[in-house]
Amino acid sequence: MGRVALACPDDPLAPDVRDRLFNEAQSEIRKPLQSGNFSIVQDNLLCLSDAGDYEASIFMAALLLGNEFGERDEEEARTFLMRAANTQSAENLYSIGQVLLLGSLEGRKIKVDIDAAIDAFVSASALGYAKASAELCSIYRTDSYDRKSIRTAIEFCLTASEQGDRLSEAIAADLLFEFGEYPGDAEQAVDLYFNSAMHGTNVGPLGLGKAYEQGVGVLQDYMLAHAWYNVASSRLSPGNRKEVAEALSRMEAYLGPEQVVHAQTTARNILNDMQSYAPHKN
Repeated sequence: MGRVALACPDDPLAPDVRDRLFNEAQSEIRKPLQSGNFSIVQDNLLCLSDAGDYEASIFMAALLLGNEFGERDEEEARTFLMRAANTQSAENLYSIGQVLLLGSLEGRKIKVDIDAAIDAFVSASALGYAKASAELCSIYRTDSYDRKSIRTAIEFCLTASEQGDRLSEAIAADLLFEFGEYPGDAEQAVDLYFNSAMHGTNVGPLGLGKAYEQGVGVLQDYMLAHAWYNVASSRLSPGNRKEVAEALSRMEAYLGPEQVVHAQTTARNILNDMQSYAPHKN
């Protein structure tokens, strides 16, 4: 697409001017192919994009991935997509990261670029966007990613957890428990499992059950393992309790009847504590 000199308004981002330019472009693009004035579309969107309008840059990229301006031009579309990435909006950065990660913009294909997606997610994460941090955790623990790094995945999951994403807290605990190789990793996993459990996840109690059963990060204690497995069972639907039921049977093979009763009482006490704890925590 050839760039042309534009006679833009002095302040194209002034609300009334911006709305007029954008609405004119949308109106023309909705017209039948032969009747739409695509020079208005191009000029108005270029004017807004040059002024830093995120939505106009995304609109231009989408149009260039189609055939509205003639032949599909993915290289130019990527230029506008990267221009849109020059934003301080965490949500917009996350959206651009998703486009580059999934290779799709408004249903139109664009080349997947994981490294560029990561750059966008990192910027969004630095602005406190938990979804971006969680996405980075997911990317870095994916086997198909050639720069896979469990330690980096853990760091981003912990960041997402600090930003309020409880699922990422549980995932970080699982990664530390399974792959931890540094002093303190197992203990940190147990702490994260506990926080996750107290915030109502299924993963936290199950992880604590495993920790006490195996003696990883805590002293081995079959009664406490039984108690936490019971808590986990209480949060699962009947069809998803097979793993926990097997774990409870394993623990009961080591425990006497009185110890099982004590473990069940402990589980009830834990559940009661959770009811008063969770509403007061973020």
